Amino acid sequence: WAADADGELTYVNERWHEYTGTPTEALLGSGWTSAIEPALRAAVVAAWKADVAAAVSVSEHRLHLRRFDGAYGWFLWRAVPMTNAAGEITRWAGTHTDIDAHVRLEELLHANEKRYRSILETTQEGVWIVDAEGRTRYANRRFAEMLGYERPEDLLGISAFELFRATDHSMIAEQLARRRGGEVATKEYRFSRRDGSDLWTITAANPIFDASGTFVGSLGMVTDINERKAMEQ
Repeated sequence: WAADADGELTYVNERWHEYTGTPTEALLGSGWTSAIEPALRAAVVAAWKADVAAAVSVSEHRLHLRRFDGAYGWFLWRAVPMTNAAGEITRWAGTHTDIDAHVRLEELLHANEKRYRSILETTQEGVWIVDAEGRTRYANRRFAEMLGYERPEDLLGISAFELFRATDHSMIAEQLARRRGGEVATKEYRFSRRDGSDLWTITAANPIFDASGTFVGSLGMVTDINERKAMEQ
């Protein structure tokens, strides 16, 4: 989408119409705000106006947008200013990225955090949770130690593909697709540690679905079998 220097939308692509069910013309100007969840609308509009007035380098907010069927989904709003030769803002260019599955997973983790935190942090198994796109959303201390990271937080946002050798990427893509299909599996995986060395594991992987049945990620229980592998060789 695009907006003029005052933040009024001048263009939206067809995807906006497909998602909201609202005619493209009706979304221009400030019309797009009608798709925001009413309880959040005033705050979002105020934040956008403040960003435009302050000429921020990046405007980024979460939006809860109404779909054509009346359901709401979470999107990440991101806009950057476009300037002329004199450095004056002439328009804004932006995107809305669907992050609904990510937010649903965050909500599930938050809801169960207090209940399971002590178990997850004291278990001798590595615990690894990725979202629907395979990005790390949770890692316990044991899993971080296995991979050579000082803090579990250092793993957040890292793609599953970054934790495996390039030769294993096709296998990882296949396994993620199987979790999306609801398959539970236990198999050997060779992770790539932070220092580049191999970490052989047996990992039990389970898909995670929210209350509506939407796939939001996978949970893995990871057991270090490096010593066993060394003995086999």
